[in-house]
Amino acid sequence: MNREFALLDHLEALRWALIRSIVVLVITASASYAFGERIIQFISSPTLPAFILNTPFGERVSQFIASPVGKLYFFTPQEAFWVRLKVAFVAGLVLAAPYILGEAWAFVAPGLKPREKLWALPFLIFSIIMFYLGCALALWFAVPVGVKFLSSFGGEVMSPFFGASGYINFVIFMTLAFGILFETPALMVALTGMGILDPKAVAKKRAYVIILAFVVAAVVTPTVDFITQIFLAVPLILLFELGLLLSRLVKRGK
Repeated sequence: MNREFALLDHLEALRWALIRSIVVLVITASASYAFGERIIQFISSPTLPAFILNTPFGERVSQFIASPVGKLYFFTPQEAFWVRLKVAFVAGLVLAAPYILGEAWAFVAPGLKPREKLWALPFLIFSIIMFYLGCALALWFAVPVGVKFLSSFGGEVMSPFFGASGYINFVIFMTLAFGILFETPALMVALTGMGILDPKAVAKKRAYVIILAFVVAAVVTPTVDFITQIFLAVPLILLFELGLLLSRLVKRGK
């Protein structure tokens, strides 16, 4: 009987956690929809933050990442509405991510062991930071540079004409993919802290990790071009090396 009550209590806690998370997501998505036009304008022509533009290399970097997209076009009456709705939902999800992860932490924390709790909260904070760094790198660098490079294959005989739906899908995929990929160091550090991962053993498998990175990039990329796969695989390899370095530091500190 006590187990049944405990299970019902957990389900009730989960239900309210989901309800609160959905409410926050609706609020952030609604706010994002209100700024939908500005968000889409930024996505199509991203500009660097002022603190980067004001540096000696700011203007040169800005020219390097300048996107050739410009104006986006829609080809069916309902396309513009669905594009704005999709952008609002994804932007709202990104904004609500810390709160949703916080709810997840509050739900699972009572069942964790003291050693697991010691690493779980820092892992949560670090993972949120890394997710936003990945999204920022995608929006300000990977997407505009990738689009510029791929568009150069048009040469003199073809000119880019970007449809809103296709381009937004590409940006959403790249942004979320980079955000998730940037979780690699945080996950490695957490597993090392819990005693599950051994940095020395993982380092010996580096060659397999590099191959796996390109396999994963080939599987998850929405296009078949090798350039997009490189844009995903190379950061994944670098993040693995960062995670390995941090894991070694954690191992030494234990």
